[in-house]
Amino acid sequence: MNEVKRKKKTILIIDDRKDDRRLVKLLLKKFDCEVIEAMNGTDGLDLADKHQPKLILIDQMMPGKTGLETVHEFRQNLDMKVNMRLKDVPVIMLSSRKFDQGFTDYLKMEGIDYHPKPVKSKSLLEQIEAAIGPLQMKSSKKPGTAAGWGAKPKASWGVKK
Repeated sequence: MNEVKRKKKTILIIDDRKDDRRLVKLLLKKFDCEVIEAMNGTDGLDLADKHQPKLILIDQMMPGKTGLETVHEFRQNLDMKVNMRLKDVPVIMLSSRKFDQGFTDYLKMEGIDYHPKPVKSKSLLEQIEAAIGPLQMKSSKKPGTAAGWGAKPKASWGVKK
């Protein structure tokens, strides 16, 4: 039988906090996806152009450009080639800041999903799969669903289920 080889889904994490990037990377470790990291919006835009991710997870509160400013930069400046390729990439904004309903409604209008920090592994995986489809386990040859993933992360960065 001739099997079609699937391309790994690339997920870009943009967050100034190394521990937060590491936590999300650890959460995705069991799945057959490529995770790339940037510590600010400018580097994130460069990596997005280079790697063409299927999903961007971005922190809102970062030095320099905020997450929202970064998303606007690659979605609204449509005269640049990079922005044309990235304008429809799903985005999940991560933040420890509590936003009022008006701001979360605004994010929805902009096509940006929101997930509070500390990261809740099961609900974040459900959001990721809703955005880009099922994640395939590394040990499996068939697509599965990450939503049923129940292993506890080895790190102790306040992960809640």
